[in-house]
This record gives sequence, C-alpha cells and structure tokens, in this order.
Amino acid sequence: MKKVRKLPTYLVPASYGKRAGAFALDAFFAFVVGFAINNTLGAMVIAPAAGYNEAQEEYFDLAVASGLYQRNESGNVEAFVFTDDKGEMLKDEALYNNWETLHDKIWNYYFVEAGQANGETNFTLPDFSSEQKLGSKAYQEELGKYLYQNIYLIQVEGEEEIEHPNAYFVAPLSDGIKDYTKIPVLNEETKNKFSSDNIDTRLATKKSVWQYFNGDSQTTYGLYYTARASFMSQEKAMALNAIGNKAAFYANIPGVVIAPFLFFFFFPVVLKRGKTLGKLITKISVVSQEGYKAKKPNILLHALVLMLPMELLILPVNQLLMMGLLGFVYIGDYLVAMFSKNHQSVHEMLSATIVIDDRQTEAIFDTPEEEAEYGRNNDDTLARMIRGYGENDLPTATIKSAPVVLDSRTIGSARKEAASIVSFDEYEAKKDAEEKEEAIDPSSLSDEELLEDPEMKAMMEMDGLSKEKNLAMQEDEEGEKEDEDPNVDDFVDSPETK
Repeated sequence: MKKVRKLPTYLVPASYGKRAGAFALDAFFAFVVGFAINNTLGAMVIAPAAGYNEAQEEYFDLAVASGLYQRNESGNVEAFVFTDDKGEMLKDEALYNNWETLHDKIWNYYFVEAGQANGETNFTLPDFSSEQKLGSKAYQEELGKYLYQNIYLIQVEGEEEIEHPNAYFVAPLSDGIKDYTKIPVLNEETKNKFSSDNIDTRLATKKSVWQYFNGDSQTTYGLYYTARASFMSQEKAMALNAIGNKAAFYANIPGVVIAPFLFFFFFPVVLKRGKTLGKLITKISVVSQEGYKAKKPNILLHALVLMLPMELLILPVNQLLMMGLLGFVYIGDYLVAMFSKNHQSVHEMLSATIVIDDRQTEAIFDTPEEEAEYGRNNDDTLARMIRGYGENDLPTATIKSAPVVLDSRTIGSARKEAASIVSFDEYEAKKDAEEKEEAIDPSSLSDEELLEDPEMKAMMEMDGLSKEKNLAMQEDEEGEKEDEDPNVDDFVDSPETK
C-alpha cells in the first residue's frame, strides 16, 4: 500500500467548525430549494398528473359520508373541533358539554354506516357477521349487542363478562326491556353527578365522560379516535389513500433528487477545488490527501459519496426513520474526521482527499514537480518551507511552520507550551538560544552559496557587481597569487643592491 506523505506545514487542514458550518449551509440550501421544487413542480404538475387531486377529493367525500369528519373553510376535511364565536377552542365545562355530539357521530358510524343497520353502505365491520337479513330487526339487535359488548364495553346479558365495563352508560329500556338497537344512555349515577350543585363533582364527571369519547392524550385515545381508525382501515379508504401516497411520492422525487445533486455534487464538480456554496462561504477547499490539486475523479468520488445517503430519502419508507439514519451516518463521518490522520472523514478517505483552510494555506501545487521547481527557483518563505522537506518529509530546524489558527485541534499543544514557561526572562533566553542555533554561519558556506545570500546580493547590486563578475574577479586574484614568488618581499633589498 502506498504510503501517504505527511502534509507540509504550508498547507493547513480545515478546522472542525468550518467543516461542520459548510455542511450545514449546504444542507440548508438544499432543503430550501427542495421544498420550493416540491411545492411547484411536484405539487402543481407531477401530483395532479398521477391522480392525486381526484383521489383526494373522493377520499374527502368518503370521510364526510362516514359522519366522523367535517369540511372546513378551505375545502379540506378535519375531525370535529369545538370553538366559540371568535374561533377559539372551548375549555372546561363549555367543551365537555359537547360529548353528546361525539356520542351521536360514533354511534351513527358503527350502527348505521359501518354496521349497515339500514342496508348497503361504503363501510363494513370486519369482525361482525350475522345470518339475519341485512337491515332487519333481528339483524339490528345482533349488531347492537355486538357494539355494546365490543365497542362501548357495556355488559350484555348472556355474553362473556367484561373485566372493566363502562361506568357511565347503559342500554335504554323499551317496555322494561333493554333495547340494544338504540344509542347508549347515561346511567342514573352519572346523571345525578351531571346535575350536582357541587361544581367540582359536576366538572370531574363531565370531564371523564368527555375523555371517554375524545380520549386523554396522555393515556387513552377514546372512542372517537377508535372510530376514525376504523374508517381509515376501510378497503375503499385505503385504496384512495394509496393512490394519494403514490402520487405524493412521485411529486417529492424532483426535490429530493435535484436539491442534493445540485449543492453536494454539481457545484463541487464545476467549481474550483471541489467547492460547494458552503465551502465558498467558509473559505475551505478539497485537495488530494498528499496536499496537491485533487484530480477530477477524486473530486467526483468525494462529492458522490457525500451525496448518496441523501438520495436514500426517495425510498418509500418511513421518512423520520430515514432522517434519523442520515443523521447517524453524517455524525459518524464527522467523528471519524476528528480522530483520523490529517482529519480525514470516511468519504475523504474513500476519495483520497482532504479539506484544507484557504486562508491558512500558503499555496496548492498541481504536482510534486511543480512544488519542487518552485522550491528551487525561489527564496521566499514558501520556497524555504518546500526545501525544508527531505526524504522523510520532516522540516529542518531552520524552517518555521506556517501560522496556525488556535482551534480545537491545536489548543492542546498551546496549553502544554504555556505550562512549560516558568518566567518571561527564561522564555526570552530560550528563544535567543534557539535563534542562535538557527543562525547560518557565513564561513560554512561555499562561494556559490554565499553569493546566493540575499544580503550579499544587495551589497553586490550597490557596488554594480553581478554574481558572474564577482566570481571572475575572485579567479583573477587567485591566478595572480599563484604567479608571485613566495620568497620575494618588497620591503627587503635584493642581494644585488647591497
């Protein structure tokens, strides 16, 4: 397996905050655009073409026919709600007094509509059957006993004993005989409490009866909820609902597919260095894991792996479950980046890329050759950083790393450095010693290296000398020294002159 080099100090990985911020921005843009697409192209074009409007209207008519729903001002159907003249919800006794309305609606649904007490209807009671003629008195009696015993939980003579029977209602009497073809009525105890002068007793009893029908959101659903659940499980209602759900699924496909594709795939492919709109705003880029310009296939893979989980939302499964799964995937991807080398997430490892901070990065080279050439032909800070890397990709002692922002990745090392400082005098002395160690001794340099020194170049330019002319002068001086007689001294007379 090919060893990945350590990132040079002039290239800084993006902080965790910038990475998370860029993703959040792109996700927000995708949501807004997807929502707009669903409510225009999806709702106005695709859904009607798939039969959504016709199925919805037929479903609404069926719901109203059940007696359990009502039409509102916008033409949609809703469960019965009780408001005052100002449209505000009723409270306390004013609300509880409406139990009779729900009682009538529920009995009508079970006995007349679903029970077919008067003949054919759109609804059925799957658990009830009778050999009596549909709509006859005998049929109605069997149906009524079934409802009393199984729906209202009112004990019927000769039937299996109910463990927790209804405490508020009984069957009405006709000629002294219980008539199960009539709607249940309040028993005497409950009637007396309803008319009690004690307001606490009256309110508590009415509230209990109200909750018996409308339910208590914390513990029970009530008979009204049970009746509406029965309606929604009717064969015809389920068929219409399936048509609507299928049409809505088709309508949502463009928004779910186009928006993530646009912000997580299209923009990274067409923009420079794999940038999304979020990355443009947070000033971060995608490069190869070696620190060079990422190739197009790597950019494509990087964007594709990041986008694909979002496209799973088009699957016809529970959307809340899918959203939870997406959150788990992306949070896990982020956590991997926090503990991996060079802070690579899973989708970056798969695409051999990393995300870097544009503001903290000195340069991004296309190839290693371009990087090496820049290091040879320049003498700025960046070039010295490049030349400071040897075979093991480790910087030399004379190279200072690029400035790094103090974030969650560097704060630990900063604390350790601060903890090691005993006094400012000691700190200054330590820095002076380090600078002396880093200083270059001119005597250790060759003539070529000395002439390359920036200070020496400046002095030569002031004297009007070039590097080549200076070298030529040095060669002439060395030649004259070789021609001289080492035994001759101008300050001593020769023997002939004595």
